[in-house]
Amino acid sequence: KRVTIVEDGWRIGDPPGRRYVYAFLPDKTLINAELIKRGFGYADRQGSHPRRDEFLALESAARREGVGVWGKGTP
Repeated sequence: KRVTIVEDGWRIGDPPGRRYVYAFLPDKTLINAELIKRGFGYADRQGSHPRRDEFLALESAARREGVGVWGKGTP
């Protein structure tokens, strides 16, 4: 599928060279969020990007629900 990549840039206090990049499907689904929601990604705790709280909440829910890498039997 085609995706749209949106670069959000660098934030003061972030490690040098760090950029926040979001990938969207044509239907506006944010791939970054979907990966975290399904337990196949994690939220960046170091940065101050605009979606930080959203991503942390999605990761917490994935852990709580035991999906993806947070599932039972996962080392």
